[in-house]
Amino acid sequence: PTLTASPTSAALTIDASVSRLRGAVDRAVANGWVNEGDGNDLEHRVDDLVSSVDDGNPQDYANKSQDFAQHLDDLSQQGHITSTAYQQISTALNGLDRAVDASQPAAATTQPGAAHPNPAPPGPAGAGPGAGPGAAGSAGPG
Repeated sequence: PTLTASPTSAALTIDASVSRLRGAVDRAVANGWVNEGDGNDLEHRVDDLVSSVDDGNPQDYANKSQDFAQHLDDLSQQGHITSTAYQQISTALNGLDRAVDASQPAAATTQPGAAHPNPAPPGPAGAGPGAGPGAAGSAGPG
């Protein structure tokens, strides 16, 4: 039998994914992995993603998700976020992207590649070993 997500189960999956993303941001701030100002900015970006979902606008969601991912990359390159926080937040963002895609009709899903497939941070110069899995030579989702 083919399983399909009902609107209710899709909403629950999105809610759970939003909770995981907020939790990852909160953990990063609480552990000092990102400063409070950057953490507040990330929380506002989560709010923006939720607004796009609530408005039923998958293209706006995709744009905001890409902006969120780019902001994470910028924080990493500037040394304002640890690799652990980057990976946890990126993984949670990718999970939300998948939940949003799964909740949309096939023709309305976000663009392929909207989620950043490599949760390893780009890292500042001289980050050395341990930058994360796939940090060098990743060819996208696998």
